Amino acid sequence: VKAGNDQAPTIVAPLPVPFDIPVNKIAAGRAHSVAITKETAQVYCWGASAYGQCGHVLRRSGIAPPKLVEGLEDLRIIDIAAGSTHTLGLTSGGRLFSWGAGSEGQLGIGLTVGVQPRPKLVSDLDFVAIEAGQEWKNKKKKAPGQSPFDASTSSDESLSLNHI
Repeated sequence: VKAGNDQAPTIVAPLPVPFDIPVNKIAAGRAHSVAITKETAQVYCWGASAYGQCGHVLRRSGIAPPKLVEGLEDLRIIDIAAGSTHTLGLTSGGRLFSWGAGSEGQLGIGLTVGVQPRPKLVSDLDFVAIEAGQEWKNKKKKAPGQSPFDASTSSDESLSLNHI
């Protein structure tokens, strides 16, 4: 464990997650994690949740131990993805739910919202795969005299949706 000045310690060795339910998949965002349980296909999150990325809004501290994400209990989640500050869950029927930060449209719900702590249905499309990212760039050739910010857009988060 390292500590610097008034900062919280940095842990440089793996620690067990206090969770006794077998999991099928784990995804990690910038400061939160999400897991699907093996037997019940339920979604649990832990870590930072200032933007609702764990299904709950907590401004000062994160969620520990892992907590069930409310609103998905009656669904069979088959895939998950974690962006920097948002989370995605895909059902066995191809429905996609998103929650967390949405100020740049990364939730895919048709609105830009600062915080969406409850899972929200993305659309009535049938999705087959999901992925959430932390940064994207639209690489266009810069015209002479053009600012690099006019030619390239960057974001803390992105949402990649594959659907049929």
